[in-house]
Amino acid sequence: EYQTVVDYLAFSNCTPAQAIEHDYIFWSGDFNFRINESIENIKGACSRQEYASLWQHDQGTKGAVSLRFTLYDQSFCFINSHFAAHAEYTEYRNSEYQTVVDYLAFPNCTPAQAIEHE
Repeated sequence: EYQTVVDYLAFSNCTPAQAIEHDYIFWSGDFNFRINESIENIKGACSRQEYASLWQHDQGTKGAVSLRFTLYDQSFCFINSHFAAHAEYTEYRNSEYQTVVDYLAFPNCTPAQAIEHE
């Protein structure tokens, strides 16, 4: 659960609440579903144990996010992905990977160039 994760964040010299007070947060977690719904409605449904109602707002569990930047003349690219599991889904998983690679979008960079790093 998101709040549990936040409650247990441990960084030196800051509280869990301060740990998420940043301009940008790169979260490499997996909550197994992404819900396109307000936090108030999500909390309400969970407190009433109406989990099935949340699935209608499910955004899917698979995909990727990426970040590319240069620091001290070194190029970095981070790609965090979550693809289909298990051997019987190998072909589908490879297709998901190819879709991510094909659609990487960075300024002044083609998708093929986006993964060209040392």
